[in-house]
Amino acid sequence: MGKIMVVGKAERDYEADRCTIQLNISTIRDTAAEASSVSGEQCELLLSKLQDAGISPDQAEIREDAIDARTVYRQDAELTRYESRKCLRLFTEADMKTINAIRGIIEEGFENVSFSTAYSVSNEAELNKELLTEAIADARGKAELLAGSMGHRIIGVDTANLSGEDDVYDMTLNDEQPAVMYGMAKNSRALTDQLKPGRITLNARVKITWLLDE
Repeated sequence: MGKIMVVGKAERDYEADRCTIQLNISTIRDTAAEASSVSGEQCELLLSKLQDAGISPDQAEIREDAIDARTVYRQDAELTRYESRKCLRLFTEADMKTINAIRGIIEEGFENVSFSTAYSVSNEAELNKELLTEAIADARGKAELLAGSMGHRIIGVDTANLSGEDDVYDMTLNDEQPAVMYGMAKNSRALTDQLKPGRITLNARVKITWLLDE
């Protein structure tokens, strides 16, 4: 009984509808207690202003909360200072007006807060299943074409690798997709409020070994 192995592929572009905003708060002070206190106050103030803008605490999560000692060299002397870091992630719709409003809050006085955004699609799991189905159909079509050219037909599947192997099954953001954007633009945002985020590319790959008739 003969066999043939083919790789099926599927790829589509989708409009992003979700946005993850990461806010990193960094405070350096002479003591750990002071660094912790200041960063805590900054975090509370930031969350308060975000809530006033319509971003509730249940749309946020904390990803990092740490205090580390830092060695600073000044005029041949070593000084120890302490850095407090807090990382917040906000989850919202991919709407530039909302994103710009959050950016504007940071610009009002949070000089120790960095800002970045990452876009995604909310129903990615469902889309991935659709792409996998298409990839399997693509693999079967290729196998039938090859088998027919040799005077055979497909009678079954020997092996199918759907995950866990490199270059076999891949559902990720396209490497060329500018999914992460950094910046703190100033002044009017009447035009950027109207922009849409870049499209997201999802793809699937499946390797199937098909059985041929005698």
